[in-house]
Amino acid sequence: MKENIDHKDGRIFGFVLKHTNKVLHQFINRKFQEEELDITIEQWPILMMLTLNPHARQQELAEETSKDKTTITRILNIMAKNGLIERKSDEADKRRNSIHVTQKGDQVREKVFRVFQKCNRKVLNGIPDDEMQVALSVLFRILGNVGEVDQLNRFNKHLEAIKLFRTLNC
Repeated sequence: MKENIDHKDGRIFGFVLKHTNKVLHQFINRKFQEEELDITIEQWPILMMLTLNPHARQQELAEETSKDKTTITRILNIMAKNGLIERKSDEADKRRNSIHVTQKGDQVREKVFRVFQKCNRKVLNGIPDDEMQVALSVLFRILGNVGEVDQLNRFNKHLEAIKLFRTLNC
């Protein structure tokens, strides 16, 4: 690996970041398939958000996962078809649905969490904690520099969901 890449050309950073994200998504989706889990990396944050808010509405999930209305509808339709979630009519407003994790969804969520733990161990192998802290600090500063404070808040909610899930299931 080349340690001293000329980072002054910002394009290389963006390329490496995007490519790393793509490769990690493919790696994790492949692990989900190997474990015969009926879920994708795109669907996982929705299950995590439903850990924090078990009866969330579709709009809330879209906001918390930074998905547009069309995308969240497509993802939820697939998850419902696969038996991971179900929509229930709101008693107060029949036009609104809340999203609930099914028993199968709970089982998949537990397995997925364990797959993620294994994946994290593999991808972070050999990276010292201090280097990981620097990497995260740089990424958070970049988010701040482009005014994505909402993204940082969403990240904190994802962390809350992970911590809650650990106390409940692992």
